[in-house]
Amino acid sequence: MQYRLGWDAPERRRAFAESRWASVPGAMLALVLERTLAQGSASGRCRLRIELDEFVHEFASPERSSTRIVLRAGLLPPRPGIALASREFTVEEPAPTPDARGGARAFRAGAQRLAVELSDWIVTLDRELHGGLNARGRCGA
Repeated sequence: MQYRLGWDAPERRRAFAESRWASVPGAMLALVLERTLAQGSASGRCRLRIELDEFVHEFASPERSSTRIVLRAGLLPPRPGIALASREFTVEEPAPTPDARGGARAFRAGAQRLAVELSDWIVTLDRELHGGLNARGRCGA
């Protein structure tokens, strides 16, 4: 797990020396996204490209911290081509305790919020695009 200290070189990422993740952050986030998006009613053959830009625990002070997840999402047609839509998502979640365990709990909550926001974005795209996402030339046959 990486963290930043807001009062000491805030641009520098550091690693918790005695804490380990069960898996790499990107894989854990992918699992949450897959589970949430699988529950949706969207059908079609589009691909969702996710680029994880930031997954960090930030300490504003020794007593207060939060987590930050930043990703870019692109909805791509079934065949190679230009993205139908893209967007950057940022989620910040306060940590219940200012330590690695609190950061892990905040990351879990933030990942779930992010998954819901991503799902809502896809539903909104489907509603707003003339003919929806499954129109010919988009995600449909």
